[in-house]
Amino acid sequence: MGYYSHLEKEQVKVVVQTTNERIEGHLSKMPGARLLDLLNTTNESFIAVTDASVFDASSGKQLSLVKFLAINKHQIVFIFDEAESAESV
Repeated sequence: MGYYSHLEKEQVKVVVQTTNERIEGHLSKMPGARLLDLLNTTNESFIAVTDASVFDASSGKQLSLVKFLAINKHQIVFIFDEAESAESV
């Protein structure tokens, strides 16, 4: 075959803030790609977060824990890699 049937991706632990929720979970991305690259791709409207904990943004109360969550990119206020955040502190 002239193509790879399986692409290696790296798992990143992320925090995603939407207008009403804070989501903590894992996101898959291509090695070397930035989170910004995922947001700037126009061919997909959603990003997939796995093992996601969803919290109310104002109270901090956990609303749900799900294995898979699709987040509309237009609802994202900010997103960051928890590992990169810990390195800069």
